[in-house]
Parts: sequence; structure tokens; C-alpha cells
Amino acid sequence: FSYDKISQSLFLTADFIEVIEVDKRELKSFILVDGPNKYFFEHQPIINNHRFFQKLVKSNGSSLYKSIDTKSRRGDNGMPSGEFVDSYQYYIVFPGGKKYRKVRLKKRALIKSFFTEPEKVDEYFFLHENDLVDGTFLIGLVNCLNK
Repeated sequence: FSYDKISQSLFLTADFIEVIEVDKRELKSFILVDGPNKYFFEHQPIINNHRFFQKLVKSNGSSLYKSIDTKSRRGDNGMPSGEFVDSYQYYIVFPGGKKYRKVRLKKRALIKSFFTEPEKVDEYFFLHENDLVDGTFLIGLVNCLNK
């Protein structure tokens, strides 16, 4: 398997000669393995019917997904440098799977996103007041809210 983050295309081969692009409409999920790391991707039509999202937390409660946008970096001369830069967007899918919200990695924005459970959010922020608010922090917060 090979996954093109720019085009959101998944390619597969059985013989390393012939390569086939998988029809996105026919694929619900896939897993990529890189050494000991496993990356789970799902088609989430409620968020965007044309993309795959990395599954970070999946539960009967709230689920957390990450969108990876990759762009070519330009050099000082304005020409492509051959380097690529990833940017991430995070999405919460609420229980029932019919509503979602894009979340930003800012404390104030997270508090607004989880307004239905302010006590749990306050407790989590208190316990992790010195932690960097990043993807790992968000995973912990969603897991805490799902308890």
C-alpha cells in the first residue's frame, strides 16, 4: 500500500510492477503500518465525503479525527523546494455520528467545543495545566470525556 497525502489517493500492488489506485468511494477504512506504528484512516462523509481522516479516538461517545493537508514548500526563489509541509485539522464527531465540530488547539476554543461537560473539561485542564495543547493533549481530553 502507498498513500498519497496530497491527492488523498491509496495505491496498492501485489507484484511491485502493476499499481492500482483504489476507488475512494469503495473504501471505508484502511490501516498503514510504519514499523511499530499503526495509522488508522476512515472515510467520514459527515465531515467531508471526498477525504480520509486519521482516526485518533473512536468510541460510542465522542470520536476524534485528524485531517492531514500536505503542500509543497516553495524555496526563496519561489520555485518548489522539494520539501513538503503538513498541516492538521482536528474534528470531533459527537455521539450518534450525526454532528461534528472542527476544533482548534487553543484552550479557549476547546472549552467552547466541549461546553456540554464543563466540569470534566475544567478538571482535565487543571490536571494538565503545564502540558502543550497539541494532538496528544486533545486525544487525552476526548478519552477523559468518554469515561
